Amino acid sequence: MNRVEGMRGEGAAAPWRVEERAMSVSNDPAHDQLHDHSIEHVEHVEHVEHADVPILLVEDDHDIRETLRMALEDEGYVVYEAEDGLEALAMLRHSMTPLIVALDLRLPRLNGDALLLQVCKREHLPARHCFLLVTANREILSSASLRLLERMQVRIVTKPFDLDDLLDLVANAADELSATTH
Repeated sequence: MNRVEGMRGEGAAAPWRVEERAMSVSNDPAHDQLHDHSIEHVEHVEHVEHADVPILLVEDDHDIRETLRMALEDEGYVVYEAEDGLEALAMLRHSMTPLIVALDLRLPRLNGDALLLQVCKREHLPARHCFLLVTANREILSSASLRLLERMQVRIVTKPFDLDDLLDLVANAADELSATTH
């Protein structure tokens, strides 16, 4: 398995796809689950070229951000980077282009769930962009944060993750954005 420090091989086809199952949110924060990603072995599903769907990568860890940027660029994506939540929020507010936002939960200056709350205050931002929340600390999400993520249809990716799984989620998000903008 390729973990986050690994790279997807050139021309390698992932022998699986990630299936999303919407899960109900319970009243118990310890058992709250929003979007569960399970791996189903199937033939690789080819995605449309997504050079026209840029990625905003919001990650404060330089090494992780660089590894993910290189992997996404290898897949043909244009990647913008932000080191903290405030920088990302400014970029989202000024972007006229729909973005796939891969967002870390724990960030300096404005954490990931607080950024999403700010995004929701601007009607056009949640509809324009597609969000993936990447975290090793899913258990710290409050019930209110989980409801917000569900309302915004944010996919949660738990660290450590398989790089190919993340790339498949990004490709699925790009398919969705392409379908709504074309």
